[in-house]
Amino acid sequence: MSEDLGNGLTLSGDAQFAFNLDSGEGALQGSALRTITSTLALSGDFGTVVAGRTGGARAAWIKKYDPFGGFGVAGALAVTGGGVGGGEDYANNVVAWVTPELGLTGLKGLLTVTISSASRCRKTSATV
Repeated sequence: MSEDLGNGLTLSGDAQFAFNLDSGEGALQGSALRTITSTLALSGDFGTVVAGRTGGARAAWIKKYDPFGGFGVAGALAVTGGGVGGGEDYANNVVAWVTPELGLTGLKGLLTVTISSASRCRKTSATV
């Protein structure tokens, strides 16, 4: 979903869920669904700020360029030995900033901060 807030700002959200086709269960026994992503994002001239459970840059790249979205027996990960869904990194409690395009090259930067709910340990990473 996406909503134009005016003044060059856009609020968007994403929620993706999955279940096991064999058993109908989610990641935990007895649960109906498992959460893949659930995010809210605010975009503007400053770039995009994203908060929630989100995939890393590798997951986004796989889904963008793999005709099977990284899933299934013919997905890029399955063919290369990564297994179905293997190699897609997701993190909870993420706050990320994606820069606007830098210069004419289309290059963007990504800065993320993740606070683990279990250990209250802060992890920071940057990607260009």
